[in-house]
Amino acid sequence: MSLPHWLLFLLAAAPSVEHPSWLKPGCDLARGYIGEGINAYSAVWLKCGTSSIVVSHPVNLLDKVAITTAEEALAYVRFFSEQPTYFYRGQELQEVSPGVPTPLTQCEKVVPVAFFEKKLKRPTAVRRAQGEWTIAQGLCPKCAAFEVTRTVLLPDDVLYAVHQVVLENGYAEVVGKERLAPAPDGLAFICVE
Repeated sequence: MSLPHWLLFLLAAAPSVEHPSWLKPGCDLARGYIGEGINAYSAVWLKCGTSSIVVSHPVNLLDKVAITTAEEALAYVRFFSEQPTYFYRGQELQEVSPGVPTPLTQCEKVVPVAFFEKKLKRPTAVRRAQGEWTIAQGLCPKCAAFEVTRTVLLPDDVLYAVHQVVLENGYAEVVGKERLAPAPDGLAFICVE
């Protein structure tokens, strides 16, 4: 399938996104827009050699990544949920961090430090033993597996500790969630920038 000329122009004109450590050599990520005017939305393309695809889900990056550390696993799942690269439709995980909330940080999901320390959980990422995630590792039996836990805001405006399994080949899946607290005033899933 060939891409429309206007899309190729946008792709060619898009500035490159920083090359993450988890992306394999020979591939790059580029950011741009699809559509025109008020109907335009941001998108990220995976460019490997002469082919490119719009990334809309971690499955688009399968086997194009090589996650070797727990830190890379955390950075990988954050790629799909932090501003300004929030584009992962369907999972809608918006990570929350401690800080000083202002009208400018609402879209970045910042909550007061005292609230965060009392009710929420700092992100963690750990490497798991081979075979511990048998269902996920059935997709890649020899892949290293990592468990990532982080505090996210979901569409019900509740904060959760979400547990994800991430395989070295880029497979990522939510395997559980724990309700932590309702979102504090001023923090909402829908954000108008």
